[in-house]
Amino acid sequence: MAYKVVLIDDNVNTVNSLRLTVDWEGLGYEVAGVAYDGEPGARLIERVRPDVVITDIQMPGVNGLTMIEQMQDYLVNARVIVVTGYDNFQYATQAIRLSVMDYVLKPIDNEELAQTLVRAARSLDQDRQREERLKQMDLFHRRAQLLTILTSYGSQVEQGSFGRFLTGPVKQYVMIVGRSRSIISRPALERLDFEEYPDNLELVSVVADGDLVIFVGMKEESRTWKLAAQTVVNKIRDHIPEMVIAVSAVHTREEDIKLAQQEARRTVLEFSVLEKNSRIGFYEPDTGQRLGNRARLAGMEELCARLAARFDEMSVEETWEIISRSYEGNLRLLRVLLMMYCTSLMHDKLPENQWSEDVDNLVFELTQISREEDAKNWFFRLFALLKEQMEKSSGMSILIRNILDYIRRYAAEGLRLEDVSNQFHISPNYLSTLIRKETGITYQQHILLAKMAVAKQLLDDTRMRVEDIAYSIGYENYISFYNIFKCLEGMTPSEYRFRNRREGS
Repeated sequence: MAYKVVLIDDNVNTVNSLRLTVDWEGLGYEVAGVAYDGEPGARLIERVRPDVVITDIQMPGVNGLTMIEQMQDYLVNARVIVVTGYDNFQYATQAIRLSVMDYVLKPIDNEELAQTLVRAARSLDQDRQREERLKQMDLFHRRAQLLTILTSYGSQVEQGSFGRFLTGPVKQYVMIVGRSRSIISRPALERLDFEEYPDNLELVSVVADGDLVIFVGMKEESRTWKLAAQTVVNKIRDHIPEMVIAVSAVHTREEDIKLAQQEARRTVLEFSVLEKNSRIGFYEPDTGQRLGNRARLAGMEELCARLAARFDEMSVEETWEIISRSYEGNLRLLRVLLMMYCTSLMHDKLPENQWSEDVDNLVFELTQISREEDAKNWFFRLFALLKEQMEKSSGMSILIRNILDYIRRYAAEGLRLEDVSNQFHISPNYLSTLIRKETGITYQQHILLAKMAVAKQLLDDTRMRVEDIAYSIGYENYISFYNIFKCLEGMTPSEYRFRNRREGS
């Protein structure tokens, strides 16, 4: 896109000469307007918001430098080139004070002016690239915040949480979940990002547990919310036609975001497992034609809830025997049952126990399972890990469990020990000692584990480079993130990503 330039000079011949003899298009510019004095020049600048201003100094009314000084608010990102017949030191120093880019003496040498315009264009290009990069980095950070909220099992969503990942308020929202049998490709995700959406919508998308999850916020309440959601769904289908897509009910309360995600996920399960010919669905209450399918899903959920309630008294072999008899040879259905079992355990056991990062990572691996034997091995590992975790956390105080939950939610925002101590009204020294005493590791180690848990989820999002992920969870230095990740995981972030992509293919 061409940069906009305005020409301001009281000499009509000078203005016409510049318009006709400079190769504006070839240099990447368009002349957006001309003026013949400082006052109309100021109005022109206010109206056009130019990228480059070429102005004379001495004009009958308001001189060029005075005009530039008056219009500073409109020229924050513009480049100003002064052309004048006066080689005056006072003018030169004033021009420098006003951050004028260059000072060209009349008569104007077109070659000299062209070189100045080339430098201006390069400088503007750098600004655009920097601005675009900052927007991208802000988006990456907001994705990390949304992902943290959605994957903080057992945590209550606090009022004001939407401000962590949205740029402005929304009146209502839906969650869209898309599920594909194969890994969602980076080009497809990027094409979705570059799509144009209605101005009244704000979208933030993440890849969570292998699913595409999109928050669709609506700036005004409307009974036509399904049409807005359908607009997004249609764009998803354009780029990822094989994806099964589900939309939650519409919600207005921040604390219902996980409920909305659950509604969309449940509908995806219903359509992908029980109605294989359907590819798109809106969540509906348990009435109508899907009642039979809902009853079947409810039966599966009830079974998993009963098994989870007896977790402490049943052996892993007994539990697996019951689950494996219920999946009817359908591996996708088996994965659904295992995920339901995990969800029931969260609801049943979280008041007394805290999920570790190891458990979270193992739950994530469920999406990669492609054989019954692998599912059985996975289940036995989960069972053993949960037993171990529950034994470790059985002596943990409610205060520490709440503190660890808080750390996991806000670690990616540069959380300091003092911030946590203020939140829970205890001294930093006492907090540090208490965490080490009850958990066996330090506060800083908990921060690192929480950040790495988010990073591993983000590595499943092929849009995000490793450097972007590092920034999004609070690392300004990519090397620091790289070294910490490798130390904790035994592999580099790129190796971790490649392994997951290979296992999921």
